[in-house]
Amino acid sequence: EQGGLCGVVGPPPADRSTLDVVFPPNKWCVTSSLLSLSRKPPPPLPGGFRLGKRLYFLGLSQTLESGDRVVHGARGEVTGPASGALAGQGLALLFKGNRHSVEFRLSQLRRKPAPP
Repeated sequence: EQGGLCGVVGPPPADRSTLDVVFPPNKWCVTSSLLSLSRKPPPPLPGGFRLGKRLYFLGLSQTLESGDRVVHGARGEVTGPASGALAGQGLALLFKGNRHSVEFRLSQLRRKPAPP
């Protein structure tokens, strides 16, 4: 999860480009690249949204190559900023039943459900 607090577990590995870290409340550690870790919090998300905020999708329903689906009017949870062409202009959301977050432009999202 973008912006999550973690603790360093044990000494750094031999290659010195990664660290073993644990993200509470998990009890197991994961190896993370030093490039993905920072002592400072990440910059604010586009639109002033926060991680975990639930937003509604207003775009067209579709099935993605991964098999995940996004449905017009569905509510998803913000998991981080969009990347690539949408960097700074969108957010990544995870929808119930999907395995992966999906990135959208801010104009495709809203705080309240779409009118019927």
